[in-house]
Amino acid sequence: MSTYLFQIQLLAKRLALVYIMYTLCRLLFLAANKLYFPEVGIGELTGILFYGLRFDTFSIMVSNCLFILISILPLSFVSKPLTEVILKWIFLISNSAFILINFVDMVYFKFTKKRSTSDLSDQVFGGQTDVLKQIPDYIRDFWWLFLLYFAMVFLLAWAYKKTKSKPLSYQHNSRSV
Repeated sequence: MSTYLFQIQLLAKRLALVYIMYTLCRLLFLAANKLYFPEVGIGELTGILFYGLRFDTFSIMVSNCLFILISILPLSFVSKPLTEVILKWIFLISNSAFILINFVDMVYFKFTKKRSTSDLSDQVFGGQTDVLKQIPDYIRDFWWLFLLYFAMVFLLAWAYKKTKSKPLSYQHNSRSV
């Protein structure tokens, strides 16, 4: 298999990990807010997960654009050890941030009855200090969510490490049978 084809397959595996994490986030969101979605059966859940892939694809492309760009470069430096370390950290930092937004949304929904939008960032970063003062209370009240978040980030890092960064070379045995 060519090295470039291997790079593309490796990228696909790593992006598949992110799709799995986003699907887990969607399931956790539904579980955390099940009082607001009492009628969701298997059919509805299948539809939610299927149609959520479209939204996830956009989010994954945005959050991983630098990672994807570096990964698809057909240059030899992409497979060097330093580049692999840089790719790993770009992948983990960007995806951890977007997964964190999904986790914040699980709690935010209970208060606003809608998914977070730019108004949440306006509240946090726009000078409304009440939100920042409430962070310790949120940590105390939703400690279990922080544990789930860190477990998911750990799982993502572990799964990333399990993907192979170099193609296995086929060693031909010259002995005749």
